[in-house]
Amino acid sequence: MKLSVDPAAFAAALGAAARLSLKVSPVPPITCVRLDVNPGGLDITATDYDAWLEQTIPVTAPAESMGRGICVPAHALQRFVGGLTGAGEVRLEVQGTRAKVSQGNSSATFAALPADDFPLFQGRETGATAKLALPVAVLLDLFKRTVPAASDDEFRQDIAGVHLRLTDGALVASTFDGKMMCRQGIKVTAAALPTVTVPTKTAQMLVQLLPKSGEALAVLDPAWIGFHAGPVTLTSRVQGGAFPNLDIVIPKDLATHAEIDPTGLRLALWRLIGLSTQPKPRVDIAFADGEMVLTSGDKSPLHEGREAVPTTGRGPACKRRVDARLLLNAARCAGGRLGLATADDLSQMSDRLVLTDSGDSGWLSVLATAA
Repeated sequence: MKLSVDPAAFAAALGAAARLSLKVSPVPPITCVRLDVNPGGLDITATDYDAWLEQTIPVTAPAESMGRGICVPAHALQRFVGGLTGAGEVRLEVQGTRAKVSQGNSSATFAALPADDFPLFQGRETGATAKLALPVAVLLDLFKRTVPAASDDEFRQDIAGVHLRLTDGALVASTFDGKMMCRQGIKVTAAALPTVTVPTKTAQMLVQLLPKSGEALAVLDPAWIGFHAGPVTLTSRVQGGAFPNLDIVIPKDLATHAEIDPTGLRLALWRLIGLSTQPKPRVDIAFADGEMVLTSGDKSPLHEGREAVPTTGRGPACKRRVDARLLLNAARCAGGRLGLATADDLSQMSDRLVLTDSGDSGWLSVLATAA
């Protein structure tokens, strides 16, 4: 088996694969990437037994190498190929259980496993599988605006992911980590879709790896979910557990009381966080005279920060204390101007700060606060 590939494309694909592959495992094949030579290109597959990433890059290979494959340690191969600085293609040659990778005067030999040892995805359609075609930009926007509030607590399987459900003709994504929730909806034409929770790690990889343009195909099944766009296919088991009903924490009246530029808010929060000496910095927020005033919630004898960000509209009357990083994450998710209201103004749930997007995205976030 012999082949040649572009070093930049090979290094990028291996970098993505290494983010999924395990470094150490009692099952050696899942620490490897599977390389398969086909007429359509070099297929690169990685897995952690929960998700499978498949990528295809152009390859030059003789006819006798077509249809052949090999498993090579993912992280060792990625480090070597990523460190190559020479010109010309990267060559790979397999002899028995050894794989030699070279470029110019640089070469390395890796212990290899048969391709058949690699555990490929064995998902079976349950009869409730649905396919949904979406522009990649719309799909990425859906996950980018909700992933910041997704829990990564492996002991809370019910909230460790992005929950997808079809509601009133819209695909609604919801996340919740115990202190912050985000919700985003997009209009779809599907008549029925299974309700699933995409694991947080899968959602994060989706945002990082999908191409930024073109069409994406989402395949939803009660047991697994898959995304395909361009040369990338990401398949994952769905998260177990019953996702909590977040409708009870969303105020019924979402009238915006103040609007603010999210960029200005992000910069102000960055400066205040930089002044804090606490691992979880907090800020006090209040509204007065067309401004949102933020002050350091962690009183320090050495320094205290104050920021004033212009707003339009009447701001909430109360003063609240909120986790600065949570508010920063929420501000990052906003597309247009950021609408703010406290539950005090909505006569319910006084320990909540409600953020909305003034655009048509349907994005909403609720943060826990303290007096």
